[in-house]
Amino acid sequence: MAGEKLTLIHLSDIHFIRGFSGESKFDLDAPVRDALIEDAVHLKDRLKPIGGVLVTGDIAFAGKTSEFETAKTWLSRLSGALDCDPGYVWCVPGNHDVDRSFHKEFSAIPALHEQLRKTTDLDKKLRDHCENENTGPMLFAPFRAYNEVIGQRFDCLTQPKQPWWTDDLPLNDGSILRLRGLNSALVSGVADDEPDRKNRLLLGSAQTEYGHQRGVEYLTLCHHPIDWLQDGDNAEKALLAYSRIQLFGHKHVQSVVQKDNSLWLTAGAVHPLREEKQWEPRYNCLSIWVEGTDANRKLCVELYARVWSHSERLFTREQSSADSDHRLYKLTLRAWKPEMPRPLQSESDATKQVRAAESGDSRLSFHRKKLLYRFVELPHHKRLAIIEKFGLKEAGDDTRPDVELFAAFFDRAHKKGIIDQVWEAIEAEKG
Repeated sequence: MAGEKLTLIHLSDIHFIRGFSGESKFDLDAPVRDALIEDAVHLKDRLKPIGGVLVTGDIAFAGKTSEFETAKTWLSRLSGALDCDPGYVWCVPGNHDVDRSFHKEFSAIPALHEQLRKTTDLDKKLRDHCENENTGPMLFAPFRAYNEVIGQRFDCLTQPKQPWWTDDLPLNDGSILRLRGLNSALVSGVADDEPDRKNRLLLGSAQTEYGHQRGVEYLTLCHHPIDWLQDGDNAEKALLAYSRIQLFGHKHVQSVVQKDNSLWLTAGAVHPLREEKQWEPRYNCLSIWVEGTDANRKLCVELYARVWSHSERLFTREQSSADSDHRLYKLTLRAWKPEMPRPLQSESDATKQVRAAESGDSRLSFHRKKLLYRFVELPHHKRLAIIEKFGLKEAGDDTRPDVELFAAFFDRAHKKGIIDQVWEAIEAEKG
């Protein structure tokens, strides 16, 4: 993608409802979704290529498997219309992606949430629970449907050993835009409905302490804005230090603020509830690139804010954008210049990607997402056949959930140097 802008579609709060969205003849939001795809295609024709889709939570309405399946189908339709690979979708969970039936069935889960809210040492307590073989799975059980349908398919898992995920995208000057997806719904549950529901959620420092890496800039995805978090002050300081772009959802009202040297975008909702006082479907498109070199580098972000027109029944530019349909932000970057790449041996494209990634090349992210998406889409018996054919199963796998295993199989194939053969087998089964 050298020399090109990295363009991404940003969605939030889609709220697919079981038995209604995409199924009922009374689904009034279906025309909104259709209009969004049509509008995004017009943007694609101007800004192509589109690199993928970012979703900042509340994909579902009640955290049910069928809701995520509906979302997956629609996201695949959107990706196809944008000429994107269907695997190039990155998601984080929101409070509506939590299956609250687990809280009713297992009273220990709300008790665990309350313990984390009241502790005076959140980071230690959260680490202890996540690393505990009993409380860790319990804490993440309400995300089971999200992980099984969305997390494993798009390589955006949230799980005890690592509640967040990261993925690398190449920028035009050879540097990396590292996506980091945070889970702000860890303790989301029935307590969210209480009058003082703000500031009852949390992240924990492990999710926000990124560290600085040369040639790497961060874009953060998080469902809940900072003012909804108990540890919001600490999170805000970390994000301002480490991340140049912050994407949030949840509020259903869009706001864009440049804080210090960081762009904070709280998105409107694709599907706001129609009984809301200001029902205004929205989505965004971001074009990102680096200008300048060495100590004069700036991260440029063009924001195309798209909003529903009640009179025309389609998406149009945000009127506050004056005479333009976008706004341009420039964020100062640390000095950096690319190192001369080491020559690669004569190898297949897939193996080149893996070896280049070991030297920091972000192309592996695309390769990995393609492979995992295609693998998860295969029928169960075909997945098993590939695993057995290449000897990717290890002792202890029978006790691990599938959502953990699929990424592990990829890593094992990588270490064995058989990525090419696995890829070919997946493509053959798909065909």
